[in-house]
Formats: sequence, structure tokens, C-alpha cells
Amino acid sequence: MQPMNARAAARSTRRTVVWSLAVTLAGLAGVAALDKLLTVRLGAVAMAQWSQLQSLGELVAGVVGAGLTQGLVVLASSAGNHALQMRWLWLSVLMGLVATLPVALLGVASGVADGLLRGPSGSAAATGAVALLLVPLVGQLDALADPALLVAVTLAGAWLGIGQMQLSALWTARGHLATVFTVTLALTAASLLAGVLAPAGELPLWLAASRALLVAALLALVWLGVRPHVVSPDWRHWSRAHRAELSRFLWMGVAIGLLTPVGQMLARSSVAAQHGWEAVAAMQGLWRMGAWVGSVAAGLMALWLLPRWSRAGRPPALATLLRDGLKVALPAWLCLLAVWWWQVSLATLMFDAGFAVSPLIAAGFLFGEAVRAFSWIFLFGLMASRRTLAVVFTEFASLPLFAALVWLVPTAGLSEVGALYALTYCAYATAMALCFVRWSG
Repeated sequence: MQPMNARAAARSTRRTVVWSLAVTLAGLAGVAALDKLLTVRLGAVAMAQWSQLQSLGELVAGVVGAGLTQGLVVLASSAGNHALQMRWLWLSVLMGLVATLPVALLGVASGVADGLLRGPSGSAAATGAVALLLVPLVGQLDALADPALLVAVTLAGAWLGIGQMQLSALWTARGHLATVFTVTLALTAASLLAGVLAPAGELPLWLAASRALLVAALLALVWLGVRPHVVSPDWRHWSRAHRAELSRFLWMGVAIGLLTPVGQMLARSSVAAQHGWEAVAAMQGLWRMGAWVGSVAAGLMALWLLPRWSRAGRPPALATLLRDGLKVALPAWLCLLAVWWWQVSLATLMFDAGFAVSPLIAAGFLFGEAVRAFSWIFLFGLMASRRTLAVVFTEFASLPLFAALVWLVPTAGLSEVGALYALTYCAYATAMALCFVRWSG
């Protein structure tokens, strides 16, 4: 019979895993529901271009979500004092807001220009100015109304959403995943309500604006919570003394948060130039289906394994890393195999029948997702070990490499693009594993 503390630990682990799954699935369900809503009301091309717009928002949010968010989990997990955790929370929010402000201001400025030049010719001029800056990166967003204003509102919402991301990271470090789940579900429900109520032509703008308003309210609540802990005379000295500990995660976030969405946007733009936006929609559909599995795997590692490895107080051994990580990766591989087998039915359910592709095309992209899920074992191991420089170096071998290959290698169709995607993540997983073995002993 197990000792009482062992049984309690097992129950705690099961509870953490269940809530980690719930949080991840709630976010995925929201994305899938919005994709379906956009596809039904505006068509596949509009959905693909909306995904491109969201990647633009990730230029802001990703810098924090891929870096400072993970850093806050690592540092707050080892800091049991409430006041200290609240200081880490506000320091991470401030650093995120300052670091991403230039990109956010650029987007907001484009929206202001669109408003000032309102009118038949003025609106076209503002849209054209934004298009001149963004088309090389995102492609022509011609299926979406008021692209300049949409860019501004999306980036403003991503910037204001830093408070919500960091608050969720603090709850994760404390093990309050039920609270994270509740907030995620509420944000998803509010976005869906806005999407249902919006006129068809203004649907993307309603979605972006509702998100911006909600996260602005959450940022105000974060300030109210941390204010008693950051108005003391020693706050300035403390923040200066501890800024360097978070900075290493900020640079990791800059690498992942910029390179990942830029890689996605350039890859979509290249595929659109070679094969049309319908091909981009099919590729995006495969990415979305794979994300149901890959994001669950990443969510379990981020919400369950990263705090666990961080609380150990030392870098996890390779054997421990693989033992824990394969508990997540192996089921993910089986699920991806099931996605490949039922890809046509899933594509029809999630989007429409036009998103279904051949088994060969699906195999390339989904095999790449499987290798990517395996590589995340080493990614979160490096984060727990605070080896953030290794993460920066290896990130160039992920989506930026895929975008470069798509641009450099002539492809006859999506099957070759899928093969390049699989090749990219084989290189990424190899680089990540070698870095962990070399830099973390």
C-alpha cells in the first residue's frame, strides 16, 4: 500500500494534469470555434487571412508569451512568498509592456491614420500606406475590410493582453489552474458572443475590438492587485537588482516570439504567391488540426512539467527529462496518427470539405508536428535549466528555416511543402537535443 504522502502526490499530479488539459483545450476550442465562424460567414480565404493577422499580433504577444511568461513561472515557482511573487508579476508585466511598445505603437499609428483620413480616398490612402509596409510580410489582406484599422486594433489588443498572460503565468506557478481555465473560458465565450452578434462585414473588427477591451480590463485588475507591493520605497532598488534574472527570458522570448510568427507569415505569403490563398487555407487547416494535439502537449509541458522541473532547484537529468516528457509525447504521436487517419472528416467538421487534402500532404505536415512535440521536451528542459541562450540559437532552425526553404526551394504542390515542414522539425529537434545534452550536462 502506498504511503499517504505518495498517494497525495499522485492525486496532486493527476489534478494538475487534468486542469492543464482543460486550460489547453479551452483555448484550442475557442480558436477552432472562431475559425469555423469565420469560414461559414466569410469563407476560407478570409479565415486564412485572419490567421495571418493573428500571427501579426503574435509579434507583440509572442515576445512575452514565449519568454517572460515562462520566466515568471520558473521564478515564481521557487518564490513561495506572496509579496515576492506579486513583485515578480509586475516586473514581468512592465518589462513586457516596454519591450513590445514600439511594435504596438506602429500598429496603433496605422489605425489612427486610417481614422484621420476617413473617407473614400483617404481611407484608401491609409490602407495603401499600411499595405506598403505589411504586404511583403503578410501578403495582401484583401478579403478583410479595413485592414489598417484591423492591424491597429489587433496589435493594441496583443499589447494590452500582456497583463492577462502574466497573471495566468502566476496562477500556473501557484498551481491555480482552475482559475486560469475559468478566465480562458470567459475570454473565449466573450469573443464568440461578439462574433455571433457582429455584422458579417465587420466580424473581424468586432472580434479584435472585444478582445482588446477585455484584456485592458484585466490589465487594470493586475495593477490593483500588485499596487500594495510595488509602491514601497525599496521597489525601485529591488526591481533593478532582479531585472537581469528576467532579462534572460526576455531575449528568449524575442527570439521565439518574433521568429515564430514572422516565419509563419513569410511561409504563408510564399505559399500564397506560388499556389494561391486556397493552398494557404489548406495548410492552415492542417496546422490547426495538428495544433489540437501539439498545443495540448506543449500545454502539459508548460503547465505541469515546467513548474515541476523548476521547483526541483537544479537542471533535470536527461533520464528524468525523457521519462516525464515521453509521458506527454507518446500519446501525442498516437493522436496525430488518428488525426492523419480521419483528416478528411476532421477538416469537414472544423472548416468545410474544401479544406480536405490528400493523405500524402497531410502526412508531411503531421509528421512535422510529431517531431516538433518531441523537441519540446528539450525546449522546456532548457527553460527549467535557465539555458535561454540555447533556445535563442535553436529557434532559427524552426519556422524561420521552414519559411526560408519554402522561399528557396521550388515546389510543385503542397505535398512538397509538407515534406519541407517535416524536414525543418527534424533539424530543429536534433539541434534542441544536442543543446540540452551539451549545455545542461
